[in-house]
Amino acid sequence: MTAGANGQKHVKVRHAVTIYMGSVLGGGILVLPSLAASVAGPSALLAWLIITIISLPIAIMFGRLSSEFPDAGGVSTFARKAFGRHIGNTNGWLYFFLLPVGQPAVMLAGVYYFGYMFGMSREASVLTAYAIITSAVMFALFGRRLTARMQFSIILAIGVIVLITVVLSAGSMHYEHFTPLFPHGYWAVGEALALILWAYIGIENLSFIAEDFDDPRRDMMKAILIGTVLTGGTYIAVSGITIGVLTPVEWVTVRAPFAHILNRVSGIGVSYGAVLVSLFIVGGSALAFVWGGSNLCQALARQGGLPAFLLRKRGDVPVASILFLWGLYTLSFIVVYVLGIDIVDMAKIVGASTLVTYIVCGLAYFRLMKEGRWAAFITIIGSVVMLSFFGKALIFPVVTILAYFAYILLRERLQLASKG
Repeated sequence: MTAGANGQKHVKVRHAVTIYMGSVLGGGILVLPSLAASVAGPSALLAWLIITIISLPIAIMFGRLSSEFPDAGGVSTFARKAFGRHIGNTNGWLYFFLLPVGQPAVMLAGVYYFGYMFGMSREASVLTAYAIITSAVMFALFGRRLTARMQFSIILAIGVIVLITVVLSAGSMHYEHFTPLFPHGYWAVGEALALILWAYIGIENLSFIAEDFDDPRRDMMKAILIGTVLTGGTYIAVSGITIGVLTPVEWVTVRAPFAHILNRVSGIGVSYGAVLVSLFIVGGSALAFVWGGSNLCQALARQGGLPAFLLRKRGDVPVASILFLWGLYTLSFIVVYVLGIDIVDMAKIVGASTLVTYIVCGLAYFRLMKEGRWAAFITIIGSVVMLSFFGKALIFPVVTILAYFAYILLRERLQLASKG
């Protein structure tokens, strides 16, 4: 096994499960239950169940690939080993450059809860979201051990608030809200799938920190399976109480369902707790993706997919990669503020690029692995089917691929010019 990206191996199963859940239980759990219900009505619950079932073979595929090839490049490494450097780097670009789109959306989802309780302006919301992700960057600069410990505490806090919400809401469920099951037709289930796929993006994030595991062959699959079951159960439970407690009108209008539900069933004091935990949720997501994203950035730089200066580190901390990622986040927040981009649009952009990386990794699995190919087959078929629901969002992965090859051509010309 290669040396860890940070020179140390200290990730155990409990850390891996919390990092996995922090990656997947991001801002999606804060806003997507009501957004999905507004699109598909009660059949959104079916969409959550389908996506949870589909996520299991995807998780198994990434778990086996990461156990066999524990490298900080993750999706990039799998594609490179199967198809060569350029396809590997392209797959890495598809994932790396969706992070500046997806993470601001996650941060803004958390800030919706502040807006619900305190009536924040749009400007204040964007600044608060940017402050959260900046705080995660600062924690990452202090080292990975601190990040792992913070992640564990954050996931415990999330578990407590979800459990409290489900228990308190049980007596306020209106089961008539679950009929008719398909008020917007069967196609609405597919539209909800395209939207809530954002909630499950992060399954692959553990692959970027596989080098940091004490024993990836022993622990990777165990962590992914535990994390998938816990995450899927959490999403389905929250979706159920959102549909059962909120009215159909509120499915459309409420963007802070946790706080709204807790306010209704227990009073304003407990809903303030939901606001606090929303910070934990988005903070946990930010920590997980700064860790995984900076590892991927370094791996791409090692393979010539990004500039070599991004390999600079301070001790065990990949400072240059973390700061580069922070710069991309900053640029993204500026674009979101100026253009007024909606979370729904950002979620679909992230989903489209992620599905393309899943397809490439599925094809790589067939070339690299002999056992468990059923998981790769289901991943490929499921991803191709879901891509049909993304429409204009498919432009983003196409532009990203073209940008990579433009970068390679420019770099080669500059190298030739410097030699001449």
